[in-house]
Amino acid sequence: MRTPMPLVSVGMPAFNAERWIGAALESILQQTLTNFELIISDNASLDGTLSICRDYAKKDSRIIIISNPINQGASENYNLVYRKARAPYFKWASSNDYCHAHLLQRCTELLERRADAVLAYPKTMLYQQNPADGEPCDDDLDLDVACATTRFRRFIERIRLNNLMNGVFRTAALGNTALIRPYLASDVVLMAEVLLRGPFVEVPEYLFFRSMNPDTATKLKSRRETVEHLDPAAGGRMLFQPWREQCAYFRAVAMAPLSPAQKLDLFSYLARGVIVARQHFWNDVVFSMRCLMSARRLDG
Repeated sequence: MRTPMPLVSVGMPAFNAERWIGAALESILQQTLTNFELIISDNASLDGTLSICRDYAKKDSRIIIISNPINQGASENYNLVYRKARAPYFKWASSNDYCHAHLLQRCTELLERRADAVLAYPKTMLYQQNPADGEPCDDDLDLDVACATTRFRRFIERIRLNNLMNGVFRTAALGNTALIRPYLASDVVLMAEVLLRGPFVEVPEYLFFRSMNPDTATKLKSRRETVEHLDPAAGGRMLFQPWREQCAYFRAVAMAPLSPAQKLDLFSYLARGVIVARQHFWNDVVFSMRCLMSARRLDG
């Protein structure tokens, strides 16, 4: 039986995370804001991840466990925990990162004060093995501005690591997006979709600790490893990636609650970006066509 309506839904996708999920769970369960539900979706792990989660669930009624019979890929698993959320605020929590005990409280307090904001996020520390040894990661984004087109341009030009996604969202703001799709950088496109609906506000404290080593960080994996992580059914291939990403940005602008003039402005901005990076897009066409031709020869 589910608990009464929580203030925050925390969604934790998990796959083969037995080495670090215990610490990640502890960091959520020890939050000073206690009115939350924790939705864990195990993606057919081959290790002891699910068993660890079930042990925690026996001791804490706020935990809801979903056990996927097959690995749906990280993209769909992230979407699944969101779709199960009930609360007005939502946070994704990685199974290998660590949250300071005040993270939920500070972010929700800020969102309660800022009715116009759609996301509150803390400053980030990056670490390899021990959160205590983390180093500050300054995003230099400043997306707390009223103009949606300014926020969009600033985000596209400055985003490096997508630490923003580890903040607390208004659940309804995510409901108007395409969520995370099975292609590279889809999480970044999602953040662009959300910010077109309102400002992002920063909690000026280092409350999120992000693990950055090859075992946990997609940024440090090979392209093939990343593809298999996002979508195992892709067979190690994701083709026409820059085109899919760029089309998704165009779609985000088209679907956003903007005036016709604002949409035209951002369409022009995106089109100029394609022209400037045309060699990159052409190289991707060549690469993708070679992959398709090679696959056809193997199938034949």
